Amino acid sequence: MMKLMQLLFRNSLLLALLWTNSFSINAENATEGEKLVESGVLGDIKWYYYSNCLLSLEGNGAIVDFNKYDQPSPNTSDRPWHKYRNKVEILIVKDGITRVGNRAFQNFSQLKSVLLAESVKSIGLWAFQNCYLLENVSMANDIVLEQGAFSGAPAEEDIAAVECAEYTNSIYFERLCKTTLTGDFRTDVINIALSQTNYHEGNSVADYDGGNTSGNGDYTEYGRYLMSSGNAWCSEFASWCVRMSSLPKNILGSSKGANAQTFTQNTPSQYYTWSGLSFGGGDYSPQPGDLIIWSWDMENHTADQSLSHTSILHHAVIEDEHVILYTIEGNSGGKVRESSYTARKTDGVLTSRTGQLYYLVAPNYENEDVEKYQITFDTMEGSVDSDKKTVATGGLYGPFPIPQRNGYKFLGWYTEPSDGKRINMYHPVRIHANQTLYAHWVETHTGIQTVRNRNQKQLCYNLMGLKVNQNYRGIIVKNGKKYNQIIH
Repeated sequence: MMKLMQLLFRNSLLLALLWTNSFSINAENATEGEKLVESGVLGDIKWYYYSNCLLSLEGNGAIVDFNKYDQPSPNTSDRPWHKYRNKVEILIVKDGITRVGNRAFQNFSQLKSVLLAESVKSIGLWAFQNCYLLENVSMANDIVLEQGAFSGAPAEEDIAAVECAEYTNSIYFERLCKTTLTGDFRTDVINIALSQTNYHEGNSVADYDGGNTSGNGDYTEYGRYLMSSGNAWCSEFASWCVRMSSLPKNILGSSKGANAQTFTQNTPSQYYTWSGLSFGGGDYSPQPGDLIIWSWDMENHTADQSLSHTSILHHAVIEDEHVILYTIEGNSGGKVRESSYTARKTDGVLTSRTGQLYYLVAPNYENEDVEKYQITFDTMEGSVDSDKKTVATGGLYGPFPIPQRNGYKFLGWYTEPSDGKRINMYHPVRIHANQTLYAHWVETHTGIQTVRNRNQKQLCYNLMGLKVNQNYRGIIVKNGKKYNQIIH
């Protein structure tokens, strides 16, 4: 039986290799020598099931959506490959197919590996739900995942942990990496949010670097992580900042809308109306890192409704009969920025625009049951500004420092000095003790050798052809060879 090698995610489609006992084959010849058991047609899609438990689909356009088994046709029982749901181990969706439909492979109990062509741009609702053995997925990085696409699959966390090259090559990622997690979640959430100031939404996945200052399409790294790019993203930004602080989801959830109940559901965190806050005569005093849920239309709402806007509270100042709320927020004029709002002490109604503070979410940042551990960074002959940070079991690792080493390129932080697993900011923390992570490097082969002897006597020239002496710093040519001369 063929086994799928471990897959890594990149910006574009991965060429996944399938290994037999003696040689490797790719998606195009994975069925060579295998017996075709059954084939069929579904619209413009042709499907083939082979004796090696491989299901292959080819054609053009989208795989149709399927309803739940007890809903009107077409439902999951109408899937032409439904009879093989407990047999298929490998799924290949070839170039030309643009979408995997809702529930197309839901409850495929033996499915272990999925290869999706770069042409596949979206995966529908619950498409691979309850595929409990699915660990290997190859797909384009810009693919849109709809609700529950991989729910219940072991690959779900790794899919969520995919980094985006556009963002990791941006100034905002660089700023984020300079934020050291202290274990004080309030402080860390604020510092993470501030590191993203001026990040601007874009019009496509190419704009995840935050640099498209005229973008208006709601494409952001924050929405990408929460699988909701293209939608209003103020709540996604607040959620992302909380997740980057390493606060576990069982303390405060994430939300794709300005919804107090979604943030706090099944957690020890609470939310308050204005009358429950100290400003309005209540007991709770708002603190930095709390989340404000705004209503711009001031109609009556219930907690399970998504309202108008979400902000992160930086601090508040009371002035006579008013409260000034200073915030950091996403999707404010299309970007991340610091703002302030003046509200009446009596009811939280804003004085400078229509609207009011409708709910304030108070994350239980100080929860004593949270396990916190220290991460120590071994730079392996490199250097780093901060060699320690604090994370929480059940949260994410959050931002990592970027070390430097002359003549080497940094590959990432790993669990072992050699080999081991690479850990990035989106990986979940599963440790129950302090941990050391190790920098991995690759030497940069420039073809330029290094001269470190200040007493070199041979004649040398710079790249302009001018004669220089042993005190010249930079690239020189000596005896027809290039060197990088370093003076000690």
